Amino acid sequence: MWSRCTFRVALFGAVGLVAAFPAATAVAQVRREATPKPEMPAVQPSGTIQAMNPPYIQIVTPAGESWVLQVLPNTRVQVTGMAKRDMLRMGSFISFVADVDKRRSEVPSPVEKLTLFTPTESRVLGAFPEGAAGDAGDVDKPDPTDEGAADDDAGAKTKAESQDGEGPALERFEIAGRIARIYPTGKLTVYAPNRYFRPTIQIELAEEPEIELDLSGPAAYQVIKVGDRLSGRGRLAGTNAAQVTDLTIALAEPLTMAQPEKPARRPPRSSRSHRGEKEQAEESPEAEESPEAEEPKEKTPQES
Repeated sequence: MWSRCTFRVALFGAVGLVAAFPAATAVAQVRREATPKPEMPAVQPSGTIQAMNPPYIQIVTPAGESWVLQVLPNTRVQVTGMAKRDMLRMGSFISFVADVDKRRSEVPSPVEKLTLFTPTESRVLGAFPEGAAGDAGDVDKPDPTDEGAADDDAGAKTKAESQDGEGPALERFEIAGRIARIYPTGKLTVYAPNRYFRPTIQIELAEEPEIELDLSGPAAYQVIKVGDRLSGRGRLAGTNAAQVTDLTIALAEPLTMAQPEKPARRPPRSSRSHRGEKEQAEESPEAEESPEAEEPKEKTPQES
């Protein structure tokens, strides 16, 4: 009888221990997860791009150290530098400062300097009087449901009428817009919504315009190449390795769509040797023909 009771107590204790084990394991796991991992130190690697294998970039610092940087999906990328004229395509976004004929919605003088950029929340399209760039209010349209919308519309009409009447026709603006059309003559139609003149404006580029780059986002990451200068910010991930959250790349050469010229192909070795023998034969003097010895004439009876 006593042995049966002892067995039952032992069995109950074992079951209780097994039931309590998962709970103890879960508590230990929660405690481990609650323990914060030590944050890796911040780093700011910079140097020249030596190799690329997305999402990794290998650079060489000015001190000669080699670093490997990992570009994360949410890494902010900005590319600066210069570009050739062939990078201006329909749909490209450009910004420039120029005097605008508000009555004709055109720029009378050729544009010599412009920026090829990527639109962002802080960089909107529009026309801004010089010194007021970035004011989104210049491109906002009045809300028809607003009580003051009618007054805003009336004010806009009065402003438009004043452009056709009194007031200067030329005014200096900073314009940020999208290229809507490219003409063979070199002129462009730029769409820039604004409240000062028609949203489509005609411009003419100088023969060799100065085009700066201010690109960002995933598309900017695709134009960088070996030799470009890079500076980044992120966290150390190992010896001379980092995960970067911010990247700024300065292009070493102007961005262009033209393909680099291929070096001239050298002729085969046999052709080169044959050509050398031919040139050597042409340069050597021709063999002079030796004069033939004259045979002695037989004397005739009269001469003897």
